[in-house]
Amino acid sequence: MGNRRKFVRKKTNTVLPKDVPQVTKVMMSKYKKIIFCISLAFSLHGIIGGAAYAIEIVQITPQQVPTNSAVNIAPSLASGQARWSKLLGPDWLSVDSLTGALTGTSDSIKEAHYIQIKASGDGQSETMTFILVVGDQNIIRMNGVSGNPSDIKSAYSLMNAGDVLLIPDGVYSGINNTINGSTGDCIVKNGAPDNYTTLIAENPNAANLPR
Repeated sequence: MGNRRKFVRKKTNTVLPKDVPQVTKVMMSKYKKIIFCISLAFSLHGIIGGAAYAIEIVQITPQQVPTNSAVNIAPSLASGQARWSKLLGPDWLSVDSLTGALTGTSDSIKEAHYIQIKASGDGQSETMTFILVVGDQNIIRMNGVSGNPSDIKSAYSLMNAGDVLLIPDGVYSGINNTINGSTGDCIVKNGAPDNYTTLIAENPNAANLPR
C-alpha cells in the first residue's frame, strides 16, 4: 500500500501581544461583556418599544356649545399613537392632524351634528363618532332611565320646538315609536329656519325605528 499521510489538526490560540499588560487583557474581556450586555439591552428595548399597540380613541359624550362661539374639543387616545382626520362634521370645524384638537367658530344655526374623527398609525386605524349640539336648546335622551322617556310619543310630550332628541342604539317597534303614526301622537314638532327640531340616533344608522 502507498504511504499514508496522517493529518493532525493543529490547535492555535489567539493571544494578545506580549507588550499588552495583563490588566489590559482583563479590561478587554470586560468590555466585551459590557458591549454584549448593552447590545442585548438595546435589542430588548427594540422589541418592547417597537411593539404595536392597537389604536383606541376615548369616546366623547354628546357636546353642546353656544352659537357663534369658539369651539375647542380635545380627543384623546387610550392607547397607541396616531395622526388625525375628520370624516364627518360641519365645514367650520377643523381637526389638527397631530393633536386631534377640533377647533372652529360655531355658526348661528341651532342644530345637532355628527362629528366623526379617525386616528391612523402603524397600519392601523380607529374611528369614533359623537354628537355636537349647537345652541341652547333642550337635549332629551330617550333611554327610559332617571325619568327620561322610553319612546318617541312620551319624548314628544317633553319637547319644545327646536329641541334635540337623542335616540340610543337599538331596534324599536310599536305605534308609540312610529313617527307620523296613525294616532297623530308622533308628529314631529316644527322648528324654525335657524332652530331645527332634531331627532338623531346616538350613533349613525344604529337606531331602527318602525315605518
